[in-house]
Amino acid sequence: METESSGKHRRKVSAEHKEEHKIYERGRRRQRKQIKKQAEELKTATAKIRQAEQTLEESENKYRAIFEQAADSIVLVDAETGELVVFNDMAHENLGYSRDEFKKLKISDFEVIESAEEVAKHIDRITRKGTHTFETKHRTKAGEIRDVLVDSRAISIGGKYFIQSIWHDITDQKKATEALRESERQLSTRNRIAKIFLTTADDEMYGEVLDVLLEAMESKYGIFGYIDEPGVLIIPSLTRDVWEQCQVADKTIIYPRERWGGIWGRALIEKRSLYANEGLRVPEGHVPITRILVVPIMYGGEVIGLLEVANKATDYAEKEREFLESIAGYIAPVLNARLQRDRKDREHKRAQEALRKSRDELEIRIQERTAELTKSNVLLKREVFERKRTEEVLLETNELMEKIFSNTYLCIAYMDTDFNFIHVNRAYAESDGRNEKFFMGKNHFKIYPNEENEAIFQRVVETGEPYVAYAKPFVYAGHPERGVTYWDWTLHPVKDSHGKIDGLLLCLVNVTERKRLEQEILGVIEKERMQIGRELHDSMGQILTGLAVKSKGLELKLKDKSLDEAKEAAKLSKLANELITQIRSLVKTIHPIDLEAGGITSALQTLVSNTEKLLGSSCQFKCEEPVVFNDPVEAKQVYRITQEAITNAIKHGKAKNISVELTSDKDKYILSVKNDGKNFPKVLTKKKGLGLKIMEYRSSMIGGQIDIRKGDKGGTVVTCAFPKAKT
Repeated sequence: METESSGKHRRKVSAEHKEEHKIYERGRRRQRKQIKKQAEELKTATAKIRQAEQTLEESENKYRAIFEQAADSIVLVDAETGELVVFNDMAHENLGYSRDEFKKLKISDFEVIESAEEVAKHIDRITRKGTHTFETKHRTKAGEIRDVLVDSRAISIGGKYFIQSIWHDITDQKKATEALRESERQLSTRNRIAKIFLTTADDEMYGEVLDVLLEAMESKYGIFGYIDEPGVLIIPSLTRDVWEQCQVADKTIIYPRERWGGIWGRALIEKRSLYANEGLRVPEGHVPITRILVVPIMYGGEVIGLLEVANKATDYAEKEREFLESIAGYIAPVLNARLQRDRKDREHKRAQEALRKSRDELEIRIQERTAELTKSNVLLKREVFERKRTEEVLLETNELMEKIFSNTYLCIAYMDTDFNFIHVNRAYAESDGRNEKFFMGKNHFKIYPNEENEAIFQRVVETGEPYVAYAKPFVYAGHPERGVTYWDWTLHPVKDSHGKIDGLLLCLVNVTERKRLEQEILGVIEKERMQIGRELHDSMGQILTGLAVKSKGLELKLKDKSLDEAKEAAKLSKLANELITQIRSLVKTIHPIDLEAGGITSALQTLVSNTEKLLGSSCQFKCEEPVVFNDPVEAKQVYRITQEAITNAIKHGKAKNISVELTSDKDKYILSVKNDGKNFPKVLTKKKGLGLKIMEYRSSMIGGQIDIRKGDKGGTVVTCAFPKAKT
C-alpha cells in the first residue's frame, strides 16, 4: 500500500514528464518551420541559378554570333607559343586558308614585315604594355600582300596570357588614298603646266614645263622636245645646267631621224614608253645617266614630241610611267596646236608678203565703196535707236504710256489676252483711216485676219516672252488694192503685280518707205561690187597676165644662157599665175556670175571653194537637190547672207571648219551655216553688229527669219528659213 509520500512523488514525476513533452513539441514545431523556410529559400536560389544559367547561355550565344559574323578578322593568340588558339571564319577566309589549314599556322607564317623573332618580341611587348594598335602586312595563301590595321589586347585566362587581336583589312583604303594623292599630284602638275602654256613665250615655255616635270618626278635631268618637219627632233630645253656639263664633242639640240638612238630613239620609233634602272651607256663626255624614263608625246597616232626624265634617287616603275604618260597626253593637243600654227606661219609667210601690196590696195577700194553703205545706214540706226528708246519709255509707267499714246508717231494698241482692243492711240487709228472709238471692244483678228500673226500673239500669251518683228510684210485682207506694206512691230505682255499676264501692248511703225530705200541702197552696193569685180578682172588681171608672160619669157632666155637667175624667174612666173587664180576667185566671190542665171547652187559651191583658197579655213557645201530661184534678187540675198555668215565665222569666231547646207521642204527653203569657232553668246549685247543687222534685213527682203545660236557641239549655227516663191 502506497504511502502518501510515494503518491506525491509519483504525481510530481508525471507533471515533470508533461512539461518536458510540451517543450519537446514546441521544439519540433520550430524545427519544421525552419526546415520549410530553408526549403523555400533553396527553391528560390535554384530558380535564380537556372535563370542566371539561361542568361549566361544567351549572352554566350550573342557574343559567339558577334565573333563569328564580324566583318573583321578576330583571333586569340597564345602569348607564349604564338599559335592561333581561337579565330573566326573571316580570319582564315581573308587570307585564303581553310579552317584546318589556318589552325596549324603561327603569326610569323603570314606576317610580312616582322620576322618570327620580331613577332615574338612584339607579342611580349603587348603582354607587358596591355594594348597596342599598329599597321602591318599579311601574305595570303595565294601570295598577295594585304595591308592590315591590328588592334591587340593582352588578356589572362586561367593564369595564362593570350593576345586578343582584331585585324581590319585596309588594303583598299590605302590604295584609294594613294590613288587620290596621285590624282592630286597629276592635277597640280597639269595646272602649273597649263599656266605656263597660257602665260609664257614659246622660247621659254619648254624650259618652264620641264622644270615642273623634274620637280614632280623627283628627277635631276630631263628633256622636252618636239618633232619638226620633216621628222627632226628639236630639243629647245635641256635641263638648264646640263648643256654646260655635257662635254660631248658634237652636242646639239637638233636630231634628224637618222641620228635617233639609245632608249629615247627606240621610244620614238616604237611609239611606246620605256624605262631602265641599270645597264645604261652614254657617249663619251655625256653626263652620267643611272636611271631613265622616256615617254613619246602622241597625237592622232603619230609622235609629235618627247618627254624624258633621268637620275631619280630611286628606280622608275609603272607608277612613274603612267604619271608621265598622263602628262604627255595632256600636253599633246596644246603642243600639236602650236606646231601646226608654226608650220602654217612658215607656209604663208612668203605668200602673204607677196600679196600684201595688192590686198592693201583692194582693201582701200572696198573701204571707199562700203563707206557709202555705212553712211546710208546712219538713218536706219537712228530710227532703230529711237524706236527701242520709245518702247522702253512706254513700259515705265501707265501715266507716261498715256502721254505717248496721245502724241507719239508710233502706232500703239492695248488689248486683252483674247486680242480684243481696249485702247488705241490716234496714230494707230489714222494709219487705217479710222478713229479711236471704232476699235474699242473689237477683236484684232476680226479686223486684220492673219493666221501666222494670231499664232504669234497666242505664243506671247502662253510663254510671257515678247516678240519683235522687223520689216514684216502685211497685206490688208479687206483692201488688197493697198498692196504690201512693211512694218516694224513689237508685242509685249503686260503683267499684273502677281506676274499674271492680263494684256498685250502692240507697237508698230510703218517702214515701207525705208524698205524701199534700203532696197535701192543694196542695189547700189551690188552695182559697186560688179564694178569692182570688172576692174579687178580687166585691169589687174591683164597686168598680172602680162607679168606672167614676161616672167616666162625671161625664164626661157636665162635658161638658154644657163644662168642661175632662171630659177628665180620661174618662181616669179609661178607667183604671178597664183595671183591671177586668186584674183579670179576673189572676183567670183565679189560678183558671182552664176547668180545672174539663177544658179544659186553653183554660186554657193564657188563661194565655199574660194573661201578655202583665200582664207585657209575648211569649208564644205551640201545641197541634195538642185535649187533654182526665178527671182535674181532672192538668189542674191541668199548668197550674201551665206557670204556674211562665213565671213563672221572666220573673222570673229576664228572658225577652222565651216559647213553650208541648203535644203527644202514643202513650202520653204532652209539655209544653215555651221562653224566650230567661238560659241555664240547666250545673251546678245544691246548693240548688234552691222553684219547681223544686214543679214536680218536681207532675210526680211525674201520673207525669211534669221536664227543664230550655239551649236550642239559648240561653235555657232546661222539658220535662215524663207518661203518658196509662188509660180
